[in-house]
Amino acid sequence: MSALVPTAADNDPKASSPQGMAVRFHLGEHVHTDIVAHSHNGFAVRTGEEFLESLAAVADSGPGGPNPPPLAAFP
Repeated sequence: MSALVPTAADNDPKASSPQGMAVRFHLGEHVHTDIVAHSHNGFAVRTGEEFLESLAAVADSGPGGPNPPPLAAFP
C-alpha cells in the first residue's frame, strides 16, 4: 500500500513510511511560512543534548561555513 492512498491509516503496517504533508501560508507579497510534518516511528537523535548539537551543526553549515560542513560529520 502506498503512502499516496489518502484512506490508508498512518499505523497500517502495509503502508509506506514515513507519511507526511506540507502546507505553505502566503502572508503577503514575497512573505510566506511553511509547516512540514511527517509520521515516523523514531527521531534523528537519542537525547536532548544530541538534538542541540544537531541544530548547532545545521547553523554552522550555512553558506560561507567550513568545508566540509559540520552537518556532514554529524552522526
